[in-house]
Amino acid sequence: MPATRLLFHVSNICSMYCRHCTRKRKVGDVDFVPTKDQLGKGIEYIRKTPQVRDVLLSG
Repeated sequence: MPATRLLFHVSNICSMYCRHCTRKRKVGDVDFVPTKDQLGKGIEYIRKTPQVRDVLLSG
């Protein structure tokens, strides 16, 4: 069953480190720069999955 709530990492660049950051391990990691294709696939998944009710964008 698909998740109803998603966290979508759209960037690995951040100007500050928040206490509850979901990207701490990814910030500045050159191997985790999402491509347009990866972002497009994520958006398409969200579009095609009606069970998804909430999307939190990080980045």
